[in-house]
Amino acid sequence: MVQTLSQLAAASTATDSADDPEGDFGSLDRLDVALSRLRRLWDQPGVRAWLTSRLDLDSMEASEFRTLRAIDQLGAVGASVNGVAKVLRIDASTASRFLDRAGIAGLVQRAPSPNDRRRSSFTLTDLGIEQLRQLRETRVTMLGELTTGWPTADLDGLVALLTRLDDAVQELSVDDDG
Repeated sequence: MVQTLSQLAAASTATDSADDPEGDFGSLDRLDVALSRLRRLWDQPGVRAWLTSRLDLDSMEASEFRTLRAIDQLGAVGASVNGVAKVLRIDASTASRFLDRAGIAGLVQRAPSPNDRRRSSFTLTDLGIEQLRQLRETRVTMLGELTTGWPTADLDGLVALLTRLDDAVQELSVDDDG
């Protein structure tokens, strides 16, 4: 029997309040477990094998894909190290390393920034555009196979809830002192 997100949430809430004197701890613990398991979804051996069998690409690291996607998201003007860092939610030195690796692989090109000659601007090469397209298409195909039979409302609900969680994460403020 396929359940909708609403049905699962209702069942979970009913079970939690009866079984867990601390309220939603059970739901939050299950959320933590689920997020931990999904954190490296695209790096799991079975998933990597599935992707590799369907792609005509050399093995691409997840960080390279995320870097290409960030540059694409930042648009045709070009992406800076700081722009990529912000999109990927990493520090600038890590973004710089990711951009260097993508450049060595021939996936991005670096040019002086049109706004500030001291900075660099990064754009996707033709190879980078093609590899991003192939990998994005294949990942979407896999997600389609994994969610076959799911009602559109469940997919939309999952996207909305994950986006809402991500937005809440973005609102967190952590002092440099910890």
